[in-house]
Amino acid sequence: MDGLLANVLIAARVLAVAYGPSVDARSGYRAALTELSVVFNAALGAFTVRKELERLHAESTLSAVFGAYALDTREIWAPIAGDGERRGLGDRPPDLAGFRELARAAAESARVRKLLGE
Repeated sequence: MDGLLANVLIAARVLAVAYGPSVDARSGYRAALTELSVVFNAALGAFTVRKELERLHAESTLSAVFGAYALDTREIWAPIAGDGERRGLGDRPPDLAGFRELARAAAESARVRKLLGE
């Protein structure tokens, strides 16, 4: 199984929860699904790197952050739980609850809403 498939399935579920089961009929669904998949993959990568830094006792000198490159604006953006979104990199989710908050923030971000035509 492709390693990215899990991120795509999670993104599809997050969009369905946030916008209803018929969200996949919207014209911007594919773009929104892609955007969320990229964000989730980047966040998971940063989470994994941080765990490895902790294992190596290097977390005090190095950090792991994430973001997604938006081709249309040529900027890096990151959804931030409780803060919407921002240009630049965001801190990785610290735990499962952090990933849930990230998913909610990403789905409700102005970028994803725009892709879905809202």
